[in-house]
Amino acid sequence: MIRISPAMIEVQRVIERVARGACPVLVLGETGTGKELVARELHQLSPRAGGPLQIVNCAALPETLIESILFGHTRGAFTGADADRRGVFELACGGTLFLDEVGELTPGAQAALLRVLDGGCVRPIGGTKEIAVDVRVVAATHRDLAAMVAEGRFRLDLFHRLNVLSVHLPPLRERREEIAPLAEYFLSRLVPTMGSRVTRIELGAMALLLSHDWPGNVRELRNAIEHAVTLAEGSSIGPNELPHSIRSLGSNAMVAQSPAPPPPSSAPPSQNEPRGLRALLRMHEAQLIHAALEKTGGNQRRAAALLELPLRTLERKIASLVPRSD
Repeated sequence: MIRISPAMIEVQRVIERVARGACPVLVLGETGTGKELVARELHQLSPRAGGPLQIVNCAALPETLIESILFGHTRGAFTGADADRRGVFELACGGTLFLDEVGELTPGAQAALLRVLDGGCVRPIGGTKEIAVDVRVVAATHRDLAAMVAEGRFRLDLFHRLNVLSVHLPPLRERREEIAPLAEYFLSRLVPTMGSRVTRIELGAMALLLSHDWPGNVRELRNAIEHAVTLAEGSSIGPNELPHSIRSLGSNAMVAQSPAPPPPSSAPPSQNEPRGLRALLRMHEAQLIHAALEKTGGNQRRAAALLELPLRTLERKIASLVPRSD
């Protein structure tokens, strides 16, 4: 997880505090914001880190098999049950069970899940004995569970049982300073696996990435970089390699989302330069400088080496980013 924005730094603080407990956690956020990463980190930072982590996507469970997958079944419990099978609650004993998209559970499965959370025991389908399970449940959803409760589509008692502690992930459009580092990270991870020669993202392409609204959040950004790496023929990713949805909206988004007017410059802007591009590139440069200084503890000389800039150039750029008082 990239943590540069104040919002994500706060998310990390919450994760570290919440991880120490044992009660259920509800992770909230739009699709693609990284809810599974939060669950994995909660597990790794918890006293249960040495135990198993079981991950279940509730939206992908066949309705007829939900309770069997969660709680297990005995041989002969139903047609096709030719052997005993342990459910994920048993498999996660001593560790963590991550229930992704918990809002998709059927009413029957919601009731059964509530019984397990309240009683700490499961009864496999067809079984006669209850089995004690020591599991911390981390649930996640992109849905508004409170609204679903009001509409009668999600149990109020289960909502309160899951929502003892919560972590809210902000969408990527609210933490734009992390777009560039995430794009570079995905590039570094994808290039070796795809046999590509790409080594960098051109400034024009980065400006488009910075101006996009990212309705699919981090997952959409990763897919965009994979798309671009696949199409790139040279050593860099240009605007034309990005998905059409990003290129087609880019010019309008640059005008609407420029954080500030372009800084004054003695050199006239290029006639072909889109409005707002200079401001977006300046914003990206500021993000990179901020990240380098944060990584080096504020040491400008080390930050300059990290950015491959002369120290005097970095000092001049830092000075230009500080607002002048009249």
